[in-house]
This record gives sequence, C-alpha cells and structure tokens, in this order.
Amino acid sequence: MHVRVNKLYLILMVVLVVTVVFIIFVWLPQLFENYHLGIIRKCNSTETKTVVRSWFDSDYNFTEIYEWVHKKLEFVPFNETFTDRHTDPSEILESGKGRCRQATYAKCGAPKEKHQKKG
Repeated sequence: MHVRVNKLYLILMVVLVVTVVFIIFVWLPQLFENYHLGIIRKCNSTETKTVVRSWFDSDYNFTEIYEWVHKKLEFVPFNETFTDRHTDPSEILESGKGRCRQATYAKCGAPKEKHQKKG
C-alpha cells in the first residue's frame, strides 16, 4: 500500500514541477514579450508618430526632448502608489504623471535632429 502511495506522490510531484517550469520558462516570457511588443508597435505606428510630432514645433535633440517631457510630466516617486500607468503617449501627457517607463513612451515618435556624418 505504501509503495502505491509513494508512486502516486512521485507522479504528482513530477507533474507539478513540469507545470511550474513550463509556466516560468515558457508561458510568462511569451506573455511579457507580447505585451511589450504591442507597446513598441503602437509607439512605432504612423498614427502615434504623427500625433506626437504635432506637439512639437521643430526638431529637437535628445536633451531638448528629455527636458520637454520633464516639464510636462510630474514624476511619481517609487514609494507612492501609482495606478495610472498608461502606455499611450497621449494618455500619459493627459494624465501628467509618470515614471521612467511613461517618460520613454511619451518620447516615442518625437522629431529628432538628424546628425550629419563628419568627414
């Protein structure tokens, strides 16, 4: 009787371990990858770039874009609860709050200066 219970217990443990390994190494990475790829595709879309570029009157360098975003967003400290985590640049600027990720999304599509090659 004990042998049968031990075999059943062993089989259940193997199934549990395989399930946990699958979730951690296969399912979760795909979930996160699809989520972030969706955000990147939206930021790279012509529609989003057109909207973001309409906020600027000329081309900006990285420092000017950085300063512009910091003037528009109030950065929420990490020790405060922050539930309005938008991924759309328009929604981010409308809310006026964000952290590093929201600042990055708000900068996507901004008109950047073209650097000339020397030589």
